Amino acid sequence: MNLKPNKIILDGFWRVGKSTFCKKMELGGWLFILEPDHNKESGLALSPVDLNFYYAISHLSNMLRFTTKKKRVILERCLIASFAYNYAMNNKVWKIIWNSTETSDFLKRNKVYCFYRTYKNFLEDMSHYPKNQMIPPDVNLRRFYLRFREALSLVANKYPHNVQLVKLNRNQFVSDYFTKRKDDFFNDQDTTNEDIFLRQKNISKL
Repeated sequence: MNLKPNKIILDGFWRVGKSTFCKKMELGGWLFILEPDHNKESGLALSPVDLNFYYAISHLSNMLRFTTKKKRVILERCLIASFAYNYAMNNKVWKIIWNSTETSDFLKRNKVYCFYRTYKNFLEDMSHYPKNQMIPPDVNLRRFYLRFREALSLVANKYPHNVQLVKLNRNQFVSDYFTKRKDDFFNDQDTTNEDIFLRQKNISKL
């Protein structure tokens, strides 16, 4: 019998459809652990340094919650996100995350899918979206994404069996990746109605 994974972790670039896919999986009965968002914390005003630690600690909390769940849980981002962001920003925090036992233990025990894009007009397309509040306006967008992608590669090289890089083309999204591999991931009850939680077409891209 082909056992299906009952836990999925998504990470990587913004605007690739991670949240959309997670929400559709939630409709299919999976527990969805959302990524941290300091903007949703009422009255939370943090310095850049404190903000980095807020996300690192929040990811740790989500990772702990993820590991304590028995089945059918999907996690949106983990410490890889904090590592890649701080690496891209050239903040020293990335070294702390890189060398932490929490990061190592988690990535040795869990499979993570890191999605990224790379095509000619990628940065131009990104400029049409609302400005990502995590990226300061004076930061070179091209350099940021190159270093973010480099950080993902570093993690994948260190944990080759558990961290998988997935390249998406211009019109591809996370749902497309899993839809093509639905027999490897989902049981019959998960795929009965693909329009609900597997197809990306005509769904708003989050």
